[in-house]
This record gives sequence, C-alpha cells and structure tokens, in this order.
Amino acid sequence: MPYLKHAKFALGTEKKGTFSVKRNLKNAVKSAFGEDTMSKLINLACLTLAVSFSFSVFADEEEEKNRGGIEEITVTAEKRTSTVSDTSMSITAFDASLIEDLGMQGANDLMDQLPATTRDAYDVRIRGVGRNFRALGGDPGVATYYNGIYSPDFGIAAGESYLYDVERIEVLRGPQGTLYGRNSIGGAINYITKKPTFEAEGEVRTILGDYGTEQYYLMSSAPVSDSIAYRFTGMTSDRDGVQKNIGTGPDTDTLDDQNFAMTLLWNINDDMSFQIRANDRLSDRIIGNRILVTEGYGDNRGTRNTTDPVYGLRPVSADTPGAMKFTNTITGVVAYGAPRRPGIDITGFPYRMNPMFGRSDAPSVIGTYDVDVNHDAGCNDFPYGPPACTSNREKFEHEGQQASFTWDINEDTTLTYLYGNVDYNYDFNIDQDETNNTTFSQYRTTVREDVHMTTHEINLNWMLADDIEMTSGVFFMDESRKQTYSLSNNVPAILNPANYGVLDTPWGTLADATGIELALPGFPFIPSINMMSLFGATNPYGTWATAPHVDETSGVLGRTVTGRWGGDPLGRVYRHKNEVTNDAFAVFTQGTWQINDEFALTLGVRYAEDEKSALENAGGYTELFASALAPYLPALNLLTGAPFAAIGSQGVTALAATNVAMGAASYNYDPALVAQYTAAATAGLIPATAIYALSIDPNNPITPTCDITATSCDNPLRLGQGIPYSYTRLVSDEDTWSDTNFRINLDYEPNDNQLWYFSVTTGFRSGGYALGVSGQYDDVRDEFGISIGDDQRLVSYDQEEVEAVEIGYKGLHLDDTLQIFASIYQYKYDGYQDQLDQFDPIRGAGAQFVSNADGITNKGFETEIQYQASDRLNIAANFSYTETEYGEDYNVFTVDDPINPVPVYGLCTQGYVGCTVDDPSFAEDYTVNLKGGPLKGIPEIKHTVRVTYEMDSPVGPLWWLLSHSYTGEFSASGVQRPLDEISSRETTNLNISWYSSDGATSVRAYISNLFDNDNYYALSTGDHETNYRKSVTALPPRVMGVDLRYRF
Repeated sequence: MPYLKHAKFALGTEKKGTFSVKRNLKNAVKSAFGEDTMSKLINLACLTLAVSFSFSVFADEEEEKNRGGIEEITVTAEKRTSTVSDTSMSITAFDASLIEDLGMQGANDLMDQLPATTRDAYDVRIRGVGRNFRALGGDPGVATYYNGIYSPDFGIAAGESYLYDVERIEVLRGPQGTLYGRNSIGGAINYITKKPTFEAEGEVRTILGDYGTEQYYLMSSAPVSDSIAYRFTGMTSDRDGVQKNIGTGPDTDTLDDQNFAMTLLWNINDDMSFQIRANDRLSDRIIGNRILVTEGYGDNRGTRNTTDPVYGLRPVSADTPGAMKFTNTITGVVAYGAPRRPGIDITGFPYRMNPMFGRSDAPSVIGTYDVDVNHDAGCNDFPYGPPACTSNREKFEHEGQQASFTWDINEDTTLTYLYGNVDYNYDFNIDQDETNNTTFSQYRTTVREDVHMTTHEINLNWMLADDIEMTSGVFFMDESRKQTYSLSNNVPAILNPANYGVLDTPWGTLADATGIELALPGFPFIPSINMMSLFGATNPYGTWATAPHVDETSGVLGRTVTGRWGGDPLGRVYRHKNEVTNDAFAVFTQGTWQINDEFALTLGVRYAEDEKSALENAGGYTELFASALAPYLPALNLLTGAPFAAIGSQGVTALAATNVAMGAASYNYDPALVAQYTAAATAGLIPATAIYALSIDPNNPITPTCDITATSCDNPLRLGQGIPYSYTRLVSDEDTWSDTNFRINLDYEPNDNQLWYFSVTTGFRSGGYALGVSGQYDDVRDEFGISIGDDQRLVSYDQEEVEAVEIGYKGLHLDDTLQIFASIYQYKYDGYQDQLDQFDPIRGAGAQFVSNADGITNKGFETEIQYQASDRLNIAANFSYTETEYGEDYNVFTVDDPINPVPVYGLCTQGYVGCTVDDPSFAEDYTVNLKGGPLKGIPEIKHTVRVTYEMDSPVGPLWWLLSHSYTGEFSASGVQRPLDEISSRETTNLNISWYSSDGATSVRAYISNLFDNDNYYALSTGDHETNYRKSVTALPPRVMGVDLRYRF
C-alpha cells in the first residue's frame, strides 16, 4: 500500500505545528486519491447534483447500499452497554454513520440536532442548565466526557479533529448525580472515538469548500501482533475568515488547525484488555469578533458617535449646550444629560477615548454582520508585545491522554480503571474597539490560560444476585488552572510614566513663591509636605511621594498595595495572574433490581467533595479622586501660572484642576468674559488678579496640553478621577464543598417494544471563586459587616443543588416503523449560580459578582420521533418546551439601559464594573426583582426536523438529507427587556451523499445554512462607559463544499 508508506514517512519526519506536517498530510491524501481522481470526484459530485432531479425517484434498480431503517444505537450511558431504547433516561445518541451523513463537525452542528439543548458564549446548556459565567474558579453545568473520561472543557471534546473518527456521541439530559456526578447538574455529553481493529483498514478524506476551506484527514488501523492493534488519525483544516473585516488585515473567524491521535489496544488475555489514546493538537487562527448590533443613547441610538471625545453622559440643566431630554420610564422623572467633557467630567474604567472620535469617514458596521478591527500581521505570540499590538489571534495547544484497563474477573464481575490527563494552553488577543483605530485607541483583551488535569476512576460492575446488577466506583481529580489576563490600550497615559507636576512640589516651595501656607486641618504648616505624600499613608511601600510603581511581583498577601504610575510597555490598564486548584473526590454506587419481567427498580447514591484553593493577583492602572484635598489644588496651580480658580467656580471640577496641576491642561478662557472682566477691573469693580479666574469658560473650562488623539505626549490628559497610580491586589482563599446525591428510577416494560420510567434524581455543582470579577473580593469584615483593618479576602459563592423529577416513555409502533421517545420533567433549584450586577448595601455600591438564587423551578416537555415511512424515506424530528421561573426574591442592579441612563438621574461613579451610589433610594430605582420571571439563556421552544431520502440516479443511489432546526427567542439576561432578547433563529442544512457499490468511496455535497440567515447565539450589553454598546456572537454564514472519502 504505497499511500500508507507515504503517509508514514510524511508524518514521521516533522514535529507538531510545522507547515511541513500539514503539507505532507495533504500530499498523502492527494496521493491516495490521485490528482486526477480527486478532480473527477469533485466533478462527479457537481454532476450528480445537476442531473439527479432528471431521473425518476421510483426507479426499480437493485439497492447497492441500505442505509434506511430505524437503527438501534448501543450506548454506555449507565456505565454498562445497552441501547438508547433500553436506557431509562432522556438520551440522544449519534453513531458514526449519522455523524457522517449530517456532516457534523462541532458544537454548532450538534446543538442543531438536539432538543432542549443550546450553546452560549461559555459552554452548552441542557434544559437551560449550563454555565452562566466563565470566570476562573467556577465549573460547567454540563459534564463533558471523552471516551468515558471527564474533560475539563466542553470546547476541547466538541472540536477535536472536527468529530472525525468518532464512533458515537451520547447526550444525556437531566442531572446525572450518581454515576457521572461531577458538574453534571444539567446533563452530560460523552464523545467516544473508534477503537483499533485487528483487521487492517484505512481511510483518506478531504473536504473542499468556499471561503478557501481545505480539510485533509487520514486514518490507519491494523494489528501489530495477535494481541496488540493501533489506530492513527491525523487531520489539518484551513479556512479563510467568514466574517468580513472592513478594517485592516484579513477577514476574521478563520481556521488553521491540526490534530494527530494514536490509540493502542492490548488484549492481554481473554479476561483483560488495556487501551490508551493520546492526541496532540495545535490551532492558530484569526479569532472571530463580536458583531456590533447598535450603540448610543437617546436620539443617537443606532449611530456611531464620532463627535464626542469620550463616552458617557453627565447630568445638566435644560439650557446647557448639547443637553438631551430623558424621561425615566421607572419613576417618570424628567432630566437632562449632555456628553461628558474629557478631563473635566469623570470617566470610568478603562479610562479611554471614544475610538470613533473624529472618524466621520469611517464606515459603520451597525446593521451589518461585518467587523471593523485592527490587525498587526507581526503580532502572533503571547504576550503580544512590547511594543503592544493587536492581532485578533487565537492559539490553542492541547495534549490529552485517556487510558482504560478492563478486567473480567468472572462472568458476573468486571473491574474497569480509567485514567485521564489533559494539558492545554489557550491564548488570544482580540480587538475590543469594534473599529479600525490604529492611533489613539487600540483597546484589546489578551488572555493565556494554562490547564492541567488528571483523573482516576475505578468502576466495579457486579451481580449482587441473579436479578440485581450493581455499578460502584471511586473518582479522583486534580486540576490546576492558571490564567494571565489583561485589558490594554496603546495610549500615552498608560504606556508612559506619569508626570505629576506641582502635585510633587513641596508646600514650602508654594509658600516661598506665593506666601500661601497650606496645612492639613488640625496640623501646623509643614514645608516638606507635598500633595503626593498625603496618599498611601498605610501603604507597605510608603506614600506616593516615593512609592515605586507596583506590578504583579509586588504583592503582599491579603492587601492592596499602591505606588506611582511608572508606565506599562504592554499598555495594560488591568491585568491579573490568577490560579485555582481543585482536588475532587467522589464515591458512588448504583444498583438495578429486575423485580420481574415488567418492573425494574434502580437506586443510586454518590458522595462528592471539591476542595478548592484560589489566588488572585490583580492590578494595573487607576486614578484617584482628589476628594477632600481638592481645595488645595487652586493654590498649587498658581505655580503653573494659572489663576486661583476655586473648585466649583466657572465649571472647574476637581478633575479639571488636577489635570492643570499635572501639566496636562491649562484653563480655557472665554474671550467675551475676558473683555467683560477686564473692563470691570479697569473700573475698579474687581481686582485685576480676578480677571482670568472669572473668565474661565464654564462650559469647557480646560484646554488639553496635547491633542487628545495624540499618540505621543509627555503630559496626557487624565480621564478618570485624576491622580494616576499603580496597584496590585493579592488575595486568596480556600474552601470545601460537598454533597450526597441520589437517584431513584422505576422502569415499567409492558412488552418488548415499550418502556415507561419514573425517576427522582438530585444533582450538585460545587461552589467556587469568580477570579477576575471585580466584586468577588472584599475587606475582611466582622459579624456586623464592618471592615477589620486593611486585610482583604476572596469571596466565594455557594454550591448549587437540584432535585429533578422525570416521567418518560420509549416505544416502537406501526410494525416497528415509528419510534417515539418522550419525557416531562420538573427541576427545583437552590443556590442557582449567576454572575450579575447587584447592589451591596454593606459596600454601599453596585458590584458585579457571582451570587446564588433559591427557589427556582424548571419544567418542560420534550419528544423525539423517528418514522421509517418507506424503504427510501426516513423522517426524524424532535421538539422541546421549557418553562423556568425565579421563585424567590433575586435582585439585579441594572446600569446598561440606554433609555434610562444612570448618570443623568443621580450620582453614579462608574468603577471597574459597579456603580457607587450615595442615595439608597436611587439604587432601588435601578434594582429589578427577577422573582416570577424566567431564567436567562433558555428558549421556550426548540425543534428540529430531519428528512432522509434515497434517490436513484445514473451513478447509483443518492441519499438526500435535509435538516431544519428552530430555536425560539430567549433573553440573555434575567431581566426581561427587548434590549436583552436573542431573536429566534432557523438553520437549514442540505447534504447529498453517494457511495460506491463496495462502500469504499463516498462523496457528500453539502450546503450549511442554506438560506444564509444571519444567526447568533450570545448577546452582551454595555453601560455608558461603552456607549451602551449591544453586540452578539454570530453563527457562520452559508457555506458549501464537497466531502470525499476513500476507505481501504
């Protein structure tokens, strides 16, 4: 077999990640087909599409390949072999032939075919249960398994080798609290790959399609000896971007992926076998970007703001230039707001300019599915600088091993040992501006996540008696996750050390120059004091007069330390290096008693324990409001040549005065006022020294030293609270969560074709830590909520528990041509975990953190039907209805509504994420009680119809497979607003397959998203700091191509 030798040579001469491996794999596939053969097969696929409709679908030619009928799929959902029909739980399974016919390649394809199952920005949801946040220290709600071994991340298993050489996918819906346990509170998904064979076989495959799609696959399996066999698979995938980028660089959302896997099977003797599988994967691509749906507020909603230098509003009177009227839909109060003024009105995190400012010629992507992003072609590897750069690059490296040892001790007892190891690194660097601004704003997110996980599981399947089958086991897991994360911007204020100007000047110098002696209340005049020495009195590194710049190496456990701002060559406004470790343990047992021919009873119990240790090392750039020291600024500013301008006079704010003190701005004088007050001084009505203090333009009191869009400036304008400083917070905690879950299941089989079951199951998801979430740390407090000293700690959230009741039916009807699965269920939740903004009365502020909601119910109905209408026609469909409700008070603080902009109606100082409010009644106005409403991320209606039809043609039978899926609208937030609604979506896919008479060669032509619908599955909204931006995560557009296989 020359093609096998070619493949072995090509794959054995290069290391992973090199271009040569990908090129040689392509050559190996081409060699197997032959260049002419490949061309002919592509032409053949196109020809059959064109001519097949010309021939009668009722031709009487002999069938050459029978793929019709209702086929039973063997599954191992209950850690023993059975069929889907015999498994008393809601389960959907896809075998290798169906995966092939559907052209299934990843999570999106899988979601389209499942009832009550959706994908969101983080993971997958089953019956609405998934992961509401992705912060380090949390867990998924749907457990993912690969070859029966727990996988820490859904995305790893869902995309490995694009589901090539997968024998089966099992999707278990509902809590799997006993046999699976770990994070299976919503369900479990198990991907099972094909085993090595003791008969030599191989396959080459290629997929060619639009957007430059090229995928090449190779599989080889054969015996090494009478007892040992191997199976090798290799694949590469390349595709151009499917998101049009109107900015610089290539289109986004590309593919550049490769994966190689080797499986060895050793049948030690008649009773023992050992199998191990290892894979090595590298993906390095241009990541897809969010789609900007709309932004803005009031009359500006739906447009890109190119006139205001910074985002956000400030409260003003009706006669203020630029004032816009707002009527609060909550209280009915009428108020006026005007755009913030840079360096005058406080801007919150991340203290940045409007990236669209002055770019009136820039095309808008609102209303399109295009993106407008930066791309630096030389910016390929973490940490993406210095000099800091933006590349929209995503790199994923994954190595995994799964091993199993099976020992049939006797005919009634089988021992299985399962080992899993996962090691992966995930990097990305993505533009967050949604505009191709290469000068004064290059705001971006950079991430590296490093995950190591090892699992051990021992299962014992045994017969307690002739009619009682038992499954018992123990599970151990050690997991370590490290995440380096930053939000960065290439602007002088962040890149360069701060120049503090007269804030560093001793007060004695001021007294010598002006005769003014400044002194703190109750203290004498101290000439050596300067403004910066008054900050950081309890800081371990001293006051800000001398404290150095602090970074991730400067932390003191349990404290936040601060220092002067010394610049950051990567432009990091915020960064963290966080780590969480998890030692998990579980012991379980489950038994099934076959009471008689009709009834069976299953009882199971599982004890699970998670011990987590977390460390957060966070910090970056921030600014301090002068606050009580602001009255000293007018005197200090005399040293800059400025007049004595009291805070509050002529529109002078503390921020404006701070910028003047630091040399970042000078006061702006209104010529008409200068003339007016000069005349008054000449007439002796005011002193001459008051002319310029009174002539400051109250609408725009300062002029920046540098143009606000300047890429180089020694004294850049400060946009936040004024005084820049660096900080590092190092906090930690550890805790243990545990629970005991049970399963009770009663089966009733009135005959061989019908199964009724009733089950009560409980589930558990561990509590944890939301590392990197702004509100997930706090001061150490006493029992009354009062801070104790300067110590700080991580704040954990509680575990989540569910009790599920389900009644199900599985049956065959109409002479075994109609298969019906159906179930109704109800869940009751306590401790439902979600990340959201809530008002914390202890802190006196709104903050974003993970909290728990009790009293939640989730009930629904789902059915799966398959009908073999004839020898040629098969119809499959599923339908699900899900209804959820918050049963108890659960209050959410909303600051992202452009109809009721928070800053216009009250005092709201935007911090990292939260909103600090002085008036509790104002906080109540923006607090929504979710009680009585549905949970987020859950469509009420979801259904799929799949039709397979065999048609005769001159080249042999063609199998047409048409699939249509519908996912109803749902809310991305627990707050039910049009702002948060994710629209319903429909996807239609068409596959046409041809197989040679010997089954060795197959051709599949496909069109995915046939009608090219603009679909999306996740949505996010922003507050006034991001111009109330609303963006979505898009699903792919229409793609088409041809899939060619040759088996030998």
